[in-house]
Amino acid sequence: PPHRGQIAATTRVDLLAQRARRSLSNPSTIVVAIIWAVILLVVLQVAFDAINPSSYDAVASNTINDILVYDLPSGTDQTPPSLLAPVDPKRLVPEGYVSIDAAHRNGRIHTGAWIYIVDNANKLLLLRRGPKLVTCPLRWGMVGEHTFRDERAVDTLRRGIVEELGKDVWTAIERRGKYYNMTEHPVFYFRDYGPEGENRIDRQVTYLWLVDLGVTSNEAERLLKVDEEVQEYQFMNIDEVEQWVKSDMEESLK
Repeated sequence: PPHRGQIAATTRVDLLAQRARRSLSNPSTIVVAIIWAVILLVVLQVAFDAINPSSYDAVASNTINDILVYDLPSGTDQTPPSLLAPVDPKRLVPEGYVSIDAAHRNGRIHTGAWIYIVDNANKLLLLRRGPKLVTCPLRWGMVGEHTFRDERAVDTLRRGIVEELGKDVWTAIERRGKYYNMTEHPVFYFRDYGPEGENRIDRQVTYLWLVDLGVTSNEAERLLKVDEEVQEYQFMNIDEVEQWVKSDMEESLK
């Protein structure tokens, strides 16, 4: 069941959703609706942990040493930020590079991105993870990536789309679409996977990207070349996502 932090975050996001639904006729507010839908998916843990990328979790920890981990500044409150709280990355203290697996097993703070992709009718692209992945197999979610060595936030965005959806999708975005950060600062994500997840603890400072493909979902499907770790995908209306999340929320809180 959700812990108190999740319930509190759900309440905050639900209030945001009420305002967003009242103004969905204004195209500029679709961003707010998308933020509500996808963050609520994460808060209730009904979607896969979008932060865990591709196959890297399955690689031995001594073979990849390419994500930067951080500590909180010394002399300050060492309590981690609350779930989905904004975090100024400039306040974090770099502590060196480790493997993704080591970062999760030791609960180290790191950075990454969730990438929310919509077609020109504001349908949200959802991906279902393959059955053989270590973390959250067969769960639905969005494109998610860790930030690799020497990457800027936009580099992580570009790599994530190219790796998971194909080069043609990124080319289409550059020609006809657009992308931007949805928040002033990235948000803090925390999840303890427990014994079923080999006691991994995820602490990620997460950039939220909105990507407008600039094409219809039918056109996008002709461009998509999803990687082998994506079992299936679909474009869903925001209203459908909202109903799905609400139903799962009610079930989770029983």
